[in-house]
Amino acid sequence: MELLQLRYFIKLAQRQHLTQTAEELMISASSLSATIRKLEKELNVELFERKGRNIRLSTSGKIFYKYISQAQTLFDTAVTEAQRSRQSQTLLIFVENTHIWAGAFLDF
Repeated sequence: MELLQLRYFIKLAQRQHLTQTAEELMISASSLSATIRKLEKELNVELFERKGRNIRLSTSGKIFYKYISQAQTLFDTAVTEAQRSRQSQTLLIFVENTHIWAGAFLDF
């Protein structure tokens, strides 16, 4: 199971329209469909009910969506927090006598 498959699943579950979801993801509908079918095969469960051109979440798909969307939120938060911690590294220097350190700070 790949993160990309899960992202595609979440988008398709939200829209429940293959062509529109594929357009939003900027991929072909056949590529999206193949990715979802591969995920279903790996999970050994049908995530969507397909009737002609209509697609909707199956009961198993609704359960999977509930948990995988929570996991996606946690993943996105983890990435954001990791990036934020990298950006917020600050060097603090406290000095009692600035005359002694003035030259060093200018060179720094």
